[in-house]
Amino acid sequence: MREFPKIKLMNPRRHLNTSRRTSYNNRVSVCRFDLVLRCQIRVDPWSFAISAATVTPAKKSRLQRSLEDACYIAKLCEEYRGKDTVVLDLTAITPIMDFFVITTGASTRQMHAMSDETRVQMKARGHKPLGTEGYEQSSWILQDWGDIVLHSFLPDARDLYDLEGLWADAKRIDWRAIVEQTAS
Repeated sequence: MREFPKIKLMNPRRHLNTSRRTSYNNRVSVCRFDLVLRCQIRVDPWSFAISAATVTPAKKSRLQRSLEDACYIAKLCEEYRGKDTVVLDLTAITPIMDFFVITTGASTRQMHAMSDETRVQMKARGHKPLGTEGYEQSSWILQDWGDIVLHSFLPDARDLYDLEGLWADAKRIDWRAIVEQTAS
């Protein structure tokens, strides 16, 4: 059974420092700042740990819905000529999100079309995006849907950031088979 420490997100404005030591209740903990997320992450070793082995029926149905939505997003990206679309299962790696959908667009216009259509179709399915980043810069557009994160890259940016290599431990999902199952 693998256990994860509880993660507390702290003040997002304190992203300039890289680390510091704090003391509270006669305990000392080391605080680290994540420069990518621009928020402070404090890991308290005395807190209750989250167990990855316990899966309740409600969580299983939520994971199934998230998987179907991630595969639907991948299908939308392929319909809008996205290349090398991949769905990564992150449930065994991180408790923050469940799935990554990674795709490559040939141009900024194509990436905007994929992003806009995903937003429209997911809203029609009853989902609201938590955030969209990089829409103006357009070498990497990120859409956060809570359990699912869509990454749309230009080819050079995808090679540069190499998210598949960064999350190499994640299981790749055969999303085409799941889309066919849900369609029938």
